Amino acid sequence: MTSLAGLAAAGALWATAVGPLDWPCMSGGTTERNGYLAVAGPAAPGVKWNTTRPAIWGFPIAVEGSRLVTSRPLNPYPDSPSLIVVQDVETGQEIWARDLPPEATGGYAAHAIGMSHGIVYATRAGQVEDAGPMYALDAAVGAVRWISAV
Repeated sequence: MTSLAGLAAAGALWATAVGPLDWPCMSGGTTERNGYLAVAGPAAPGVKWNTTRPAIWGFPIAVEGSRLVTSRPLNPYPDSPSLIVVQDVETGQEIWARDLPPEATGGYAAHAIGMSHGIVYATRAGQVEDAGPMYALDAAVGAVRWISAV
């Protein structure tokens, strides 16, 4: 899994002459845990694709293989629709979207925590008082594999 926090969920914006230390991430980055990824980015600027899914704000994305996962909350209220969306990295085509159910404790907008070994991990839990379950979703089709106890 590679977390690319610098990319907006609205699309992949390519930067000019990007080197390995130009990709900050929030998951620790290299083995030195310096917050950078040890990969080179695109050589030329340009928008590769955009998404048409609306959202009130963007969340960091996670990438595994040819898929990326992100969250698309429509508003900040706990009982509102809040999607986990998986898209093709190369084309931007939406593979699936799933609305996680609101939590009885209030909760938060759905947010993808990460993706690894074909599983998307997501939750609507917020702060300590807004505890909620973790969902393990099949990255290929969005089916629920398991839901944790709170």
